[in-house]
Amino acid sequence: MSSDAIDEAIPQPTRKYHESILNPHVDSMDEVQRPPLTLSEELAQTLGDSARGSGQSPLEDYLSELTTEVESDASESGVTPQAAAKDEIASGKEPQDEGTTGANRLYEKHRLDELPAEAKLLCRIADGIIEDMEKVHSRVVILHDFIKARNDSKISLLDWGLYKDYRAMDHATFSLQKTVETFRIFKNRTPEVILSAFDAHYYKHRSIALSTSTSTKVEYAFNTTIPRVDMLDAELEKSLLTSEGQETAKEMVISELQKLINHLDKARVQVNDANDVLLNGLQRHVVFFKRKDVEHIPVTWKGWTQKNWQRAVRLCLSSCAWVIVVAICAMLLQNLLDGKLFTSTPRETAVKADPIVNPDSVVNPDPVVNLDPVVNPDPVANSDPLANTTTSFVSLDVFNDRFEHLEELYAAHGERIDNVWDSLGPPDEDGYYQYSNDKGQTTEEPRRSHQTELDQETKDIQQLRKQIHRVDLRLTRRLDRLQRKVGGR
Repeated sequence: MSSDAIDEAIPQPTRKYHESILNPHVDSMDEVQRPPLTLSEELAQTLGDSARGSGQSPLEDYLSELTTEVESDASESGVTPQAAAKDEIASGKEPQDEGTTGANRLYEKHRLDELPAEAKLLCRIADGIIEDMEKVHSRVVILHDFIKARNDSKISLLDWGLYKDYRAMDHATFSLQKTVETFRIFKNRTPEVILSAFDAHYYKHRSIALSTSTSTKVEYAFNTTIPRVDMLDAELEKSLLTSEGQETAKEMVISELQKLINHLDKARVQVNDANDVLLNGLQRHVVFFKRKDVEHIPVTWKGWTQKNWQRAVRLCLSSCAWVIVVAICAMLLQNLLDGKLFTSTPRETAVKADPIVNPDSVVNPDPVVNLDPVVNPDPVANSDPLANTTTSFVSLDVFNDRFEHLEELYAAHGERIDNVWDSLGPPDEDGYYQYSNDKGQTTEEPRRSHQTELDQETKDIQQLRKQIHRVDLRLTRRLDRLQRKVGGR
């Protein structure tokens, strides 16, 4: 069969595979036959061309340029970013989201305190790593959506078409590798830079999230392509291709799948390496919540610092103490009001209604005073001395019962006050209760909780990485078997 007949027998999507393999990015066949450069060789070649005119490493030149750029940020503008941030806070405006690149995100977080130049440079490089990881992740997401759309549509591998954005993925991966090497140089050169806990928390959690998401999408791509490769022979038998056309189409499809898997695996490895380098590097540059460093942690626009959290704890304890004191006073007042509203005898009502009678004579325990006509000039009451004597004794019994009840209440309230005193201790001279615990004790439990969560996430990532390696090994063995079958035929 002639080559023209074979080309006519191959469908249009398969012919696209053939054209892509023969001419992916260039026009000459000489460049197609040239073996592709690996990422490390491309990095060495690019850095070698850029470093011919200088005596030091090209990455060190890049790091020096970045240092000069950071130092000249404030001098190029009339107002420093910190001063502009303070004016914005004073005016009560919400900060505008200018992205997560470079010094914009750095100055957005540090609104009040000015960082040293080395800390700014470290944040700038870490921002570059996060930005490059996001670019690689976006390219992996695009390729993941490409595979998912065709897999959900139950399209045959012969009709999948070509993916033409491998060059953009390689460029993003190369840029990430260069930024990671820059971070390694800076970490070895300045090992004592102190970074705020807020920045470290952002970088670590963002890096872990990007690494986990990238590995998950790559694992989905591997799990999707492996069973489709096993079904390739059945799909070729159902097609209208001749035997030679089937062999050619099978070789092209396998070659395209190898290219897809290699690019995904390269992106996954580079993102995981960047995540490991960033986490290990920041572990040396961050001081977490030591008591002497609390005042040096910058105040951020969003979230509370440790100082605000401790102030909230003290305010909560003071509020609880005031609530207890007010509740005790309210109970005492209520009990006193209940005592004064105690049911009185008719004799007491008559005495209270008479404006001439001295109130002290009512509570006098001597019954003779109540019979004195000078104190009680009522002729009706004096007309029956026996009745007055009986009424006086009854009133004295009522008052004695009332006094006993008040004594019991007084003893009960005294015990309550003693219990409160024993629980909270004596207040200060102003009547306030001060929180006397150590500041470090209030932050020890949250720090342990965050460390436990971080360790669990690290274990999950390691387990996911092992599973991906197993999938990669199984896929590689199956591809080798397919290649041996093709070669045997």
